[in-house]
Amino acid sequence: MAHIYAGDTSKVDEEVLKAVQTLPDDFWIFAEFDIERNVDWLIMREVPASEKASRPSTMILTELKRSDKPIRAWNMNGPWDKLDDSGTYLEIHTDKPEINYYQQVLHTSSTLQDWLWRNQRFYLESHLPVQPIDSFKPWPDLLIMSPPGVRHQLPIRPPTGYGGFWFGLEQWVNHVQRWNPRAGYSWSREELTRLAEFLGLKAIATPSVAVSSASGEMPKDLGGFMAWLIRLEERVGRLEQRLQASPSGERNGFQSSAGTAGSVPTGTAPGEPSAPGYRPGETLAIQETYAAGQQVEGRIYRISPQRDYVLASLPDGFTVLLHISKMSENFQRKLNLGMVQLGDTVRMEVLQIERDRGQVRLEVRDVGMQATEPTSAFPVPRIELEPGEEPTSW
Repeated sequence: MAHIYAGDTSKVDEEVLKAVQTLPDDFWIFAEFDIERNVDWLIMREVPASEKASRPSTMILTELKRSDKPIRAWNMNGPWDKLDDSGTYLEIHTDKPEINYYQQVLHTSSTLQDWLWRNQRFYLESHLPVQPIDSFKPWPDLLIMSPPGVRHQLPIRPPTGYGGFWFGLEQWVNHVQRWNPRAGYSWSREELTRLAEFLGLKAIATPSVAVSSASGEMPKDLGGFMAWLIRLEERVGRLEQRLQASPSGERNGFQSSAGTAGSVPTGTAPGEPSAPGYRPGETLAIQETYAAGQQVEGRIYRISPQRDYVLASLPDGFTVLLHISKMSENFQRKLNLGMVQLGDTVRMEVLQIERDRGQVRLEVRDVGMQATEPTSAFPVPRIELEPGEEPTSW
C-alpha cells in the first residue's frame, strides 16, 4: 500500500483514494494541499540509495475533474465545451483564471515546480548542493471522471506532447505505476517524509504489511493484495527472463523479448549494475548487434488503443517501441486510418541505444512500411493492447 498524506481531508475524492491505495509501498501520494494554488493529487516514487545516481523519481501532478456530460475540445489554448441537457455544446466557464482544464493543470504544475525549487532546503538532504529548477518538474495529467457511457472528445494527447488526458481510474493508475521519467531528482524516503511534514499534511494511509515475497500468504485487504499481486507479476517476469536466457530457453520459435542476434556474454562488465530482469553483458551484445543510423525491419505485433505507439518485433526477438513522436506524417496518417495492421512490416532507423534501470532500449523512428504476411523469422503474437495498457518504459 502506498504512503498517502492529505491536507484538506474533506476534499479528498474517495474513489481516487481507493485506487491509489493499490499502488506499491514505494509510492507517496499527497492529496488536496495548497501552495499558492490547490493541488488535487501529487504522486511521487521514492528511489533506493543504491539507484539514486541513475534513476529519477516519478513525479506526476494530476488535476481531477468530474463531469456527467461529454466534454469537447480541440484547441488547448481556447475554451472547451460541454454538452448540456438540450444536446448543445456550450462553453465551460470556471472560477479559475485559466481558459480550460489543460491550462489549469499546466499552471498548477508550474507553480508546484517553482515552490519545490524555492523551498528545497527544508526537505532535501542538507549536504546536497542546490538542485536546478528542472529537477522538480512534474508531469501534468488531467483526469476526468464520468459516469459509464460518457465519451469525451479530446485529443489523444496535447499537441506539445507534454501531459496526458485520462478518463478512467484503472487506465490512470496503470499509467502512474508504469511511468519512468528520463530526468528529475531522485527522492529518498526521508526526503519525502520531510516534504509531507513541511506541507503540514496528515497521514491517512501507510503500508501496514511489508510483502517480502510473492510466495507468501495472500493478504486479505485490497491494498495488500494488489501489492502482493504486483510482486507476483514481477517475480514471474524475472523467472521467464531467466528461462529465456538459458540455452534451452527458445521455444516454438520464440526468443527472449530482450534477446539479441549475438550471443550474450556470461561475465559482468566492470561497473555494470545487477538489477532484476537484467542479464549481465546484455548491453554489450546489443551494442555489437545494433548501431545508431542502422536500418532494421520489424513486425508490428501490438498497437495501442490511442494509436500513439506500436510495438514491433525484430527478427532476433528484440522488441522495440515506435512512439508517435518518431513516426513520419505518412505513418501516422495510415495508423489513424486503420491502414496499419498487426503483422505489417515497418522499416525503422536506430537513433540511439540506451540502458536505463537494468533495461536496454533501442530508440527508433520509422522510415517506411509495407503490408506483408508474417513469416517464421519474426515471433509475432497477434495481440492488441487493452484500454489503459502501456509498456513499462520508453
